[in-house]
Amino acid sequence: MRTPIVASLVHPMVRTIGEAGAQRYFGPSLSLDFINQQYSMGAVWQKPTAKSFSALVTLTRSTGGGRFNAAGVYEWVAANQPRFDYDPLTLTPLGLLIEEQRTNLCLQSDSILTLPWIGQTGSIESTIPSPDGTFNSTRLNYGTVAQTYQLLTVTPGQQYTFSYFVRLGTKPSNSYAVYDHTNSAFLVAATVNASATTARWTRLTVTFTTPANCTQVRIYPDRNDSAGVTGTIYLWRVQLEAGAFATSPIPTATAQVTRAADVVSVNVMAPWYRQSEGTIVVKGDLLNRNASTKVSVDIGAGGALGTTLFIKHITSFDIANPDTAPISVASIANNATLGFRCALAMRRNDMLLASNGALGSADTACEIPVSPTRLTLGAGGWTAAGGYLNGHLRSVAYYPRRLPNTDLQALTAA
Repeated sequence: MRTPIVASLVHPMVRTIGEAGAQRYFGPSLSLDFINQQYSMGAVWQKPTAKSFSALVTLTRSTGGGRFNAAGVYEWVAANQPRFDYDPLTLTPLGLLIEEQRTNLCLQSDSILTLPWIGQTGSIESTIPSPDGTFNSTRLNYGTVAQTYQLLTVTPGQQYTFSYFVRLGTKPSNSYAVYDHTNSAFLVAATVNASATTARWTRLTVTFTTPANCTQVRIYPDRNDSAGVTGTIYLWRVQLEAGAFATSPIPTATAQVTRAADVVSVNVMAPWYRQSEGTIVVKGDLLNRNASTKVSVDIGAGGALGTTLFIKHITSFDIANPDTAPISVASIANNATLGFRCALAMRRNDMLLASNGALGSADTACEIPVSPTRLTLGAGGWTAAGGYLNGHLRSVAYYPRRLPNTDLQALTAA
């Protein structure tokens, strides 16, 4: 009589006693570890082999893009190259940065003494390096009441996010503001930036909405409204972008600059994908969690919405939408944090999403996409999808079987 050794997440190789050499590998057939930059792929039930990033993942971005490197220095990565991002303070790896297209509307983002900037005198700093490791920040010198601002054209009724890096010198504080130039009123009143310090660079971000008839705003990365406040302050990489949150900083000079979207996918489904059932595990974080759809993974063939299977993240939930119309039927798990750890078990009429160790609702009327051609990462894979993650993917793994619910919880626990 054959006695099977039960496969588990701890011991993924199973061997059936009595069948010499008969083994099945129950671990992931596709593994993308963007933290340690280790990747593997194999046939269903076979132990996978190590691969390079470029052998498995296709990434296109028609422009350069920024990220903090392993030394905590901000750098501009060439077009079509992955952006493995790091925390600039702790140097902790964050994973693969995936963002939508954004444009920095502010000119002379680093040279704040150059037109069209209006205001204070100063100089290019030569002793304190900027976040990019060079000496290209602006040092402003205050001896009395003064303001530094740029006048920019905007669209009425649009959300914008204003951001900049600041470091205090001898000036004791930094204050920012946004002014509706069209209607002569503040949209964001002068506010002290409590995070500004002499010890290091910090980034300030503030989001606002332009009124219905507002066509121009002034952005102030520093205002000095008190006669007794004097001294020096350092500013770098001022940015104004349309959107509800700040994305990675984009350098500008005499013209606005656009950073293109990151388009990332695994374009080969064989031999790792199993049509009848499977489990996909994805971990990462968001720059912002609001009502707009942010997709971490999508399996399909690029058809219309409702023909792919994807995991999305919105205000208070992580949601798995199946290849079934209507897509309002889904497996939903509560999650209001920026981080996500999701495991989606997939089988016809049997779909369940676990998020951060908790099981969501079950979906018992669903399909798995037939003959998918790609696994899209960090965006929707359906026609004209959008749904960019705007965050980091830490890891993606695919198991060619429907894992037990207890395993879904274990794989997504802290």
